[in-house]
Amino acid sequence: MCFHYAKALNWYYKAAAQNHSEAQFMLGAMYATGLGVEKNLDQALSWLNAAAVQGHAKAESIYDSLSLSAKDLKTNTETVELFDWYQKAADQDQIEAQFILGMMYWHDKGVAPDLSKAVDWFQRAAAQGHAEAQFNLGIMYLRGEDVVQDFSKAVDYFKKASTQVHVKAQYSLGRCYLYGEGVDINYDMAFNLFLEAAGHSLPEAQFALGLIYYKGEG
Repeated sequence: MCFHYAKALNWYYKAAAQNHSEAQFMLGAMYATGLGVEKNLDQALSWLNAAAVQGHAKAESIYDSLSLSAKDLKTNTETVELFDWYQKAADQDQIEAQFILGMMYWHDKGVAPDLSKAVDWFQRAAAQGHAEAQFNLGIMYLRGEDVVQDFSKAVDYFKKASTQVHVKAQYSLGRCYLYGEGVDINYDMAFNLFLEAAGHSLPEAQFALGLIYYKGEG
């Protein structure tokens, strides 16, 4: 089957402009997931709200769910409504949808927990450069969560995320250097990574620096 999302978008726009609530809902869903269009939360909320005020129940529930950050998904029926859309978008290599599916499977949000699927979706997003997915994989390999514990792989993913200024990855990488997990112990590297993360107001890194100085190791 050949999907023509651009053409669909065009016709949905025409119908939505005439207050067709289902077309407005479809536009909102497409913008929410990046299916056939660049993901745009503001546009998604705008179209979903337009449909919701006309009594479109599904648009109203999804509008509410989009107020949730992808990093702080909560268990609710609204999240389930979006799952099929995220799946379609992820299958089209939409990076954010792949990451969100990973989060849903990892944290049991709207779908049954499945860490192997979480790893798979995170790996797909990470391969496209998604820093949060890279960080999550680093944590999984560090802890051995549904993957064989591998400090070297954890370090590799932390490094990739750190180059994108992911502060938690910087802190986690600093701990790896501090304790020699996947790398040789290097206190200077650990200190510099903590310092960089602390400069972005990460409390764990700030505490780590305080502890280093308190022990006279800085």
